[in-house]
Amino acid sequence: MSSGDQDYKYDSTTEDSNFLNPLNGGWERHPSSHRMFESKEQPEYDYIEGEGDWSLWSVCSTTCGSGNQKRTRTCGYACTATESRTCDRPNCPGLEDTFRTAATEVSLLAGSEEFNATKLFEVDTDSCERWMSCKSEFLKKYMHKVANDLPACPCTYPTEVAYSTAEIYDRPKRKNFRWKDASGPKEKLEIYKPSARYCIRSMLSLQSTTLAAQHCCYDDSMQLITRG
Repeated sequence: MSSGDQDYKYDSTTEDSNFLNPLNGGWERHPSSHRMFESKEQPEYDYIEGEGDWSLWSVCSTTCGSGNQKRTRTCGYACTATESRTCDRPNCPGLEDTFRTAATEVSLLAGSEEFNATKLFEVDTDSCERWMSCKSEFLKKYMHKVANDLPACPCTYPTEVAYSTAEIYDRPKRKNFRWKDASGPKEKLEIYKPSARYCIRSMLSLQSTTLAAQHCCYDDSMQLITRG
């Protein structure tokens, strides 16, 4: 090469270089780009201030006898409060009113048409004393059968009966007995102490030999105060 010749260098990175470039400038130069990622935050939930309104009570869980009802209300996100109460339907077929029938039985067993079983429920009278001092042999046999048939009163109010009928184990009898709450005015009898706050009543079973029921009442501390 002559000294007059000039050396040329191809710079593949220059704008005029066609090295690895398509014909007619088919490729366009783009500035380097960065891939953008959008962070997805956890969805926010609207928390309910305070508590919502109670729903309507559900239908009674039974069509006869004692059942329960429930209602609900919201108390915040993923929070639902539930309230229950007992509901009394007409007695199931085959079961008569326990207390009325028992009073009729006592009248018959007393052997006197003038004997009025409802007098046993007078407030100023110790009803249990009158029952136990009765001279009727028939009544004594009946009461003995009742004593062997009925469960003992729990020493404290069993809170599970507040919502529905519950089975409670009786140690002396060595078996379970069904109980229901009897604190409402429907079953309130004046023979029990006015200070009674809660009451429960035993329920008839297929093994019952009488129509009698054990009735137990408790004070504000849920301690047993009387039985009937």
